[in-house]
Amino acid sequence: MYNATYHTNEDALLADLARGEHTAFEYIYMEFQPALVFFAGNLLKQDNMMLAEELVQDSFLKLYQRHDNFKTSNALKSFLYISTRNACYNHLEKQKVRNRHLQDYVYECVDSEQSIILEIMHTETVRELLQAIDTLPPQCKTVINMLIHEDKSYAEIAEILGVTVSTVKNQRARAISLLKHRISGLGIALLLLSI
Repeated sequence: MYNATYHTNEDALLADLARGEHTAFEYIYMEFQPALVFFAGNLLKQDNMMLAEELVQDSFLKLYQRHDNFKTSNALKSFLYISTRNACYNHLEKQKVRNRHLQDYVYECVDSEQSIILEIMHTETVRELLQAIDTLPPQCKTVINMLIHEDKSYAEIAEILGVTVSTVKNQRARAISLLKHRISGLGIALLLLSI
């Protein structure tokens, strides 16, 4: 039951609160709850009255748990405002941490997704290049394979095949010319980096 006499009798209010009287707690709740919700809403800078009310409820719960600690109404009022302020700040800090983690996760996913896409593109370019090399005339194919897979020099290839270095270079140039018409620009770039 709401006790209006508390409005003029601070000692009675604090004494009843210290004894855990429900009427004292109800009076304090009715007196401060609307102002504390307004205060919390302003600190949160959100149009979320339910959250503000929830945080204020927590402050009143703390008040109820410490009901015998208050010597003046100013101490009681300060406790409610400080508790509400701290609850708002804690919520905002947790929100920042959550947002930071979410942002890091999104960046990580984007980076991971981009690296996967790049890896797929590279793999597909290699596959395209290898398929195109298989269609080359035999001597061009042999020269290109020795350049790419065996990392042989022109002189080594010439010696193995029993031809001149000039012939090896011509076969390389012919292979590049034929491959330009069969593979993408990325494939040609990869080929030129490989040989």
